[in-house]
Amino acid sequence: MDTKSYKKISRRLVDGRELYGKRWLNPGSSFARVFTEERGGKLLLDWLGISSTGMTLGALNTDLKPEYASATRELLSKDLKKISVSAFLPHPKYRDTISLGLVAAFLEVEPPRLKILYSKVVKLQGTDGTAYEHETGAYSIVVKGNKGSLVVLQTKRIDDSEMLLEFAKKLDFVRFTERLDS
Repeated sequence: MDTKSYKKISRRLVDGRELYGKRWLNPGSSFARVFTEERGGKLLLDWLGISSTGMTLGALNTDLKPEYASATRELLSKDLKKISVSAFLPHPKYRDTISLGLVAAFLEVEPPRLKILYSKVVKLQGTDGTAYEHETGAYSIVVKGNKGSLVVLQTKRIDDSEMLLEFAKKLDFVRFTERLDS
């Protein structure tokens, strides 16, 4: 067996049991459900209340890695403008690893890896976020939450920035924070 395959197998068998135990996750908590349910990442988007914003729901992608859980949902406005909403939540064991910048998924949404023209702080419901205009012409809003969570709202055109900001103000970041703490 080659080394690469062996590392994947041993990591799943040894760390897998440990990652979902009482040491890291409080059984039955909302936070634990993100890592223990099959599509747990979807819960992150549900807590934000994206289905009650009046946008048409599109494709949903969820991902559960040992280091983090994530979910991305595409949305369409009434005038067919596309928005992407992503939520990332690091596993408690890997929170320090992610804060040191060792996980690519968390690095790609913020400078210096993300090439931007400018940034500004925006006020949202219950929190602040940072809006970025990308060199590619895209526009995104990044909200850092408790427990290392990240919510990324993105549109591919700077012309849609006002629509994205209005959408972001409809999201329930207070509920999102409460659920992560429960």
